Amino acid sequence: MYIFRKFVPVFLFLLTLPFLSMAQEDKIYLHNGQTIVGKVLSVEGENVNFVYLKMENVKCGTYAIEKIVYVDGKTTIMSPKIIVTSKDDWEKVRILLPNDDISGLKYQSFVGDIRKPVTPEMVATDKEAVKKLKQEAAAKGFPFVQVTAKKNIGFTYN
Repeated sequence: MYIFRKFVPVFLFLLTLPFLSMAQEDKIYLHNGQTIVGKVLSVEGENVNFVYLKMENVKCGTYAIEKIVYVDGKTTIMSPKIIVTSKDDWEKVRILLPNDDISGLKYQSFVGDIRKPVTPEMVATDKEAVKKLKQEAAAKGFPFVQVTAKKNIGFTYN
């Protein structure tokens, strides 16, 4: 009986250690509903760099992240979730340029005319082509379209 009373508190303490260590980490809430527990190293422009599972340094674009809740309780809102349900939601579709960070988003398919895609140069000048591209993306349920020189790619939340 003496041994049982001596080791039960030690055993209970060892059971609580994993939960204590998780409480000391930041929480990254993604738009797809996942929560990542890790340590945020930096937020630079459109990138959030963090250590996940204390093993690897991961980079995720801010378009995929809803918010970060830091250990000290501070909350940073990263981006609003874009919900596209029909072609009528075309104005919500976000055009991403080649240098925009798409990490954390899920590749879907080509959008628009493959023979004559909307190019980054056309985004600022050809409003009608951009509107048509956004309407097609919205009809497919894509909140993002990345416009490159050769193709337009749809993305959703991973």
